[in-house]
This record gives sequence, C-alpha cells and structure tokens, in this order.
Amino acid sequence: MNKKTDLRILRTKQSIRKAFYELIQEKGYEAITVQDIADRAMINRNTLPKQT
Repeated sequence: MNKKTDLRILRTKQSIRKAFYELIQEKGYEAITVQDIADRAMINRNTLPKQT
C-alpha cells in the first residue's frame, strides 16, 4: 500500500524552505534564527522539525 504525504505537510515544508531562502537573501546565513524562519513562514516554532 502506498502511503501519500499529507498536503498540509508539503505546504508547511514549502513555506519553511521559501522563508529560509528569502531570509538568506536579506540577512545572510549567519544572522538567521529559527524564530525568524517561523515568523516568516507564519507557523508556530513548535511546528519546525526537531534535530536529533
């Protein structure tokens, strides 16, 4: 059985990626914070995947 990825997850990932690329252009990589990405992507910071 094929398991499809939820469309909401795909949109969230796309929003995070877009926010990250925009912020790199504006602030540079070293100046970006996780909160900056969450704010730009209009998501709650808890939505971002945790690093293991």
